[in-house]
Parts: sequence; C-alpha cells; structure tokens
Amino acid sequence: MITAEMTSAERVAEFLRMQRGGWYCDGCISESTAVEPSNQVKQITRPLALTSDYQRADSTHCNRCGRYRKCIRMRLAAA
Repeated sequence: MITAEMTSAERVAEFLRMQRGGWYCDGCISESTAVEPSNQVKQITRPLALTSDYQRADSTHCNRCGRYRKCIRMRLAAA
C-alpha cells in the first residue's frame, strides 16, 4: 500500500511491486504515485532498471495509458 509517509522512491517501488509484471511509463507512474514531476520518477526508475528485479524497455506498450513509450516493470520472479 502506498502511503503519504513513504519517500518518492518507496512509492515508485511499491507501485511497481503492486503492479508486478506490468509495463508502465514514467508519466503514468508519476500520476499513480503522486511523485512529481515525472522527471523525478525517471531519476528513480533509471537505477532500478539496473537491478535484476526490474526491466526497462525503450518502446513498450504502457499498461495504463496505452502509448508506446520507454517503460519499466518489476519482473514476475522478483522478491
């Protein structure tokens, strides 16, 4: 559950955990987590994508807005 007490990075990570396996663009993550601006989301998701729990793709269908954008997801097998 995302709460107001969480840091921005915690909110983004929790959103991706709750939506595990789904692809989301930074703009939709920003809107879903109230982390603004979406540039801040990009600063959070970029290092996450370097870990084995997450995957980033350059032109993927976002599960929320339906546009083809750079998206990230938490892998299904992640802890």
